[in-house]
Amino acid sequence: ERTARLAAMTPTQRAFAVLSDPLSLLEEMNGRRVRASPRSLSALIDAAATTESPSAMSSALSLSATNGGIKNFGALQSFVTAVPTNPRTRVVCPDGVRRTKEERLAV
Repeated sequence: ERTARLAAMTPTQRAFAVLSDPLSLLEEMNGRRVRASPRSLSALIDAAATTESPSAMSSALSLSATNGGIKNFGALQSFVTAVPTNPRTRVVCPDGVRRTKEERLAV
């Protein structure tokens, strides 16, 4: 019966139905200022990712950030080199050498 009910739901509804207990627990932990272990937060985020629901992933990440377990999430994005629109534009690669798109892909 539960399987049939889950199958009839939209992906987002299904994601929240499956993750409702862990998300509620983390919300309660946040309210009581109880820290979750990095391993448990990682498991929750992994489970949210498997649902393919952006809303579920957003909730898991938001609650995890509030809990303090993922303060550095996304912090390295500032070090990612923007992809130039012109393939002949030279950009500085991680090794410090300036290359075009074709040269970067050939390496």
